[in-house]
Amino acid sequence: MTVTAIWLQEPDYSARLDRQFVETVFGSRQQVFEGLVVTQHSTGDLSVDVSAGRCAVAGDDEPDQGYYVVVVDEDETVVMPAAPGSNKRIDIVVVQLNDTTAGGAAGDDAELLVVQGTVSATPVAPTVPDSALALVEVLRTAGD
Repeated sequence: MTVTAIWLQEPDYSARLDRQFVETVFGSRQQVFEGLVVTQHSTGDLSVDVSAGRCAVAGDDEPDQGYYVVVVDEDETVVMPAAPGSNKRIDIVVVQLNDTTAGGAAGDDAELLVVQGTVSATPVAPTVPDSALALVEVLRTAGD
C-alpha cells in the first residue's frame, strides 16, 4: 500500500495526483470555468472563434486518469470543414487532451478541434472523443 499526500516536495510526485484532486473538487464533471464562448467568425468564412477561457476536461484514456485544467490564453479561430453537398450534418467543436503518458494521442498538449458528424436528412451529433469536452454543436446544411 502507498499513501501519498499531494503538493509535498518529493521526487516521485505524479501529475496524476493533481488531476485526481481536480476531479474530487469538481465532482467528476467536466465544465467550463470561464470564457470558451464559440461564435461565428466575423468574415463569414468556414470558421468559428473561441474566446479565451478555462475548463476542466476528464481524461478517459485510462482508468483514474483524473481531470485536466485547460487554459486557452487568447482567442482562437478554428476552421470548420466544408459543408455537406446534400442534406445536413452536425459537427462539434471540442477541447481535446493529448497525453501520451496516459495512453492518449501524441502531442502532450490540448487543442481545439472539430469533430465531423455524419451527413443525413436527420443528423445527430458525433460522439465526443476520449479526453475531450464539447463546447458547441454546429448544424451544417448543404450549401452553407
